[in-house]
Amino acid sequence: MLTMFPILQVFAVGAVFMCIGFLWHGPLFGKLWIKLVKLDATPPNTQQMQKAMLLGFLNEVVMAAGLAGLLIVTLSFDRTSALWTGVLAWVVFAWTDAANRTIWEQAPVALIGVSAGYALVKVLVGVTLFTTVPWFNLL
Repeated sequence: MLTMFPILQVFAVGAVFMCIGFLWHGPLFGKLWIKLVKLDATPPNTQQMQKAMLLGFLNEVVMAAGLAGLLIVTLSFDRTSALWTGVLAWVVFAWTDAANRTIWEQAPVALIGVSAGYALVKVLVGVTLFTTVPWFNLL
């Protein structure tokens, strides 16, 4: 039985999400992502980068907390039901949000794959950590 919200695990999963983001928007799909979002590739100054990293980390912690909370309220403590819950949440929120950018903001269709794919990988990794790795386990 869960007696308190897993704060330490949520922060740890948030840190893992940051690492995934570094890989996703860097060596894996960085050049494509910069092109699709038409981002200025000029590196930001140190102060801007520190602020972005802090806000980015807080955003990832919120996502990890939301995922943990969703798994808890749906009683999805085994890996299979947790994966279904996570993927359903991904379809409902991340995929549709990425598709709306194409529909309403005329973003390139390829951006759906990059953005929604990033969210899916984080959901799958988060669910796996929360349900199979002993220290992260929600129970």
